[in-house]
Amino acid sequence: MKQQGISATIDGRFNKIEVLVQKVINGFDVEAIHEFRTEIKKLRASFRLLNVEIGKKKLRLSKEIKTLYDYAGTIRNLQLQLVNMQVYSPVTSSNVIEIYIEYLKKIVDKWKEHIIGSGGFGKNFNHNMECEYLPRKLRRSSVKKFVQDKMNELACLLSELPNDDVLHAIRKVLKDVFYNWTFIKQDRELLPPGLSKKEEIKSLTEVLGRFMDKSIGIILLETFCKDCEENGIFYENEIGELQDIESSWKREKQELLSIIYLNPGLQSLCAPGR
Repeated sequence: MKQQGISATIDGRFNKIEVLVQKVINGFDVEAIHEFRTEIKKLRASFRLLNVEIGKKKLRLSKEIKTLYDYAGTIRNLQLQLVNMQVYSPVTSSNVIEIYIEYLKKIVDKWKEHIIGSGGFGKNFNHNMECEYLPRKLRRSSVKKFVQDKMNELACLLSELPNDDVLHAIRKVLKDVFYNWTFIKQDRELLPPGLSKKEEIKSLTEVLGRFMDKSIGIILLETFCKDCEENGIFYENEIGELQDIESSWKREKQELLSIIYLNPGLQSLCAPGR
């Protein structure tokens, strides 16, 4: 791909992001937040691929974009927790679930106020600065190096398991490959069996995504239960209802972990002599 095509692709990503930023700020809709964060991930993946071609001068996301990405991610985690907890509300024997739900809603509102109060998001996305160092072209040799680097990174990460942060890092590496599939597919023989098709990569990243969502949900619930215990907010049997949910989520998390470890692509990367 030549510079004109590269520039058009990056401009298109920024245009989508600018539209989605306004949607996020205007309503903090769950789907808008998801789409915004997905577009940021696609842009970041493009930059990482192009950086292989560029060399020393690195394309990077602006501080403003990264800050909104992180803020929106926090709200998204809380919104997902709300959805998950509302399932239990009709069947609980006490009001502990409703109290937790109201607590989450207040935290979400505080984050919304913080983002709106920060101001300026979406008004000054100077993507010409981010794109200042776009390469004249993207060579196939650079794409191959990108794939090889990602596979080496995956192999190193796998040696550090089990660790939730490592699994998150593995998902990010796979997303970089997935979002650049248009360029990578012609060199898919460089990918391990079980991860050499776009559908296989997508399937694994989805399981990893559910695993990470479950992990975050458990952390949020653990934190709330600990605060309640320390401050004597609920009786022991009421806290027990939340702790039962936490235990159930931990079992579900372990089941997802088993599925991840059995993935043929990851197993082939762990095979001796690879």
